[in-house]
Amino acid sequence: MEQTQTQKKKKPDLPLLLCILLAALGVLLLAGGALFGSKKSEAPAAPDEGEYLLALRLRAEALCNSVAGVSEAEALFTCETGFAYRYTAAGKPEIVLYPRLNGIAVVCRGGDLPQNQKKIIDLLSAAFGLSAARISVAGKA
Repeated sequence: MEQTQTQKKKKPDLPLLLCILLAALGVLLLAGGALFGSKKSEAPAAPDEGEYLLALRLRAEALCNSVAGVSEAEALFTCETGFAYRYTAAGKPEIVLYPRLNGIAVVCRGGDLPQNQKKIIDLLSAAFGLSAARISVAGKA
């Protein structure tokens, strides 16, 4: 009887052994992926100021053209600052600070009507975080 009890104690617990093997396999896969499969990502390319301002302009023009009674909108942005970069010791850009907008000028058909001017100014103020005093709207000839 003592012999069967010692035999039972010597048998490994199969579910526990399986869990340990699976955990070890997972750790090996993670370590192998980190060593062999990953490449160090390079810093993102610095954005182009012209492309950034073009994207803002197109967004503003689309917003203005979506207002009833307004068409052919053209927008111009003025900025207080340009792009600013901070570099790591390795010389890679760490943080990109985008230009701070100063104002928006819009010329559009229907822009000479006060109700359209108010709608456009409110819309652009909300979209770009500028005060109404920094947005100007005029009618197109």
